[in-house]
Amino acid sequence: MKTIGIDDYTHKELKNLCKVGRRSMVEFVRQGVVYFKKTGIDPGQSPNDSPQKAIQELTRRVEQIIGVIKTQEQDRINPLLEQLMMLVRRGEILFGDAPKETTFKSVLHRTEEMIEADQKHHLEQLNTQHKYYKEQMDSLQKNYQQNTSAIIKKMDEVLAGLDKMTAR
Repeated sequence: MKTIGIDDYTHKELKNLCKVGRRSMVEFVRQGVVYFKKTGIDPGQSPNDSPQKAIQELTRRVEQIIGVIKTQEQDRINPLLEQLMMLVRRGEILFGDAPKETTFKSVLHRTEEMIEADQKHHLEQLNTQHKYYKEQMDSLQKNYQQNTSAIIKKMDEVLAGLDKMTAR
């Protein structure tokens, strides 16, 4: 078993934490190391760099993306659906008034062309939006992975330092 040197204040605080948690100092330190290693939290960082803050920021970004999607729905998709419904209504009116089969076929053909054009345009918009959001999510994921890797690396350095300190 190794010993570590800590100041009186830290020793007092550690004793209080152990008393509250009903565990020995050795057990508390062991569990603390495991916790910091699992979570990737660097206890030397300021509290502003906590995982909760990162989660809140990620949540805020996701809510922004959802807001953009809802705006796109209101500004683009819903008007397209309204136009499509209007075209269908116009077609129904024309079908009712069509005196000949050729008129019916002509109106039907033009309506299909318009629907196809709207669908093609809509599909292009969806593909563009999908690509944009995928890039945003990939970027967020990459940043998260880089940050996590950096934190794990720092934690490994801290543990290596602790190993060196305890080996002396």
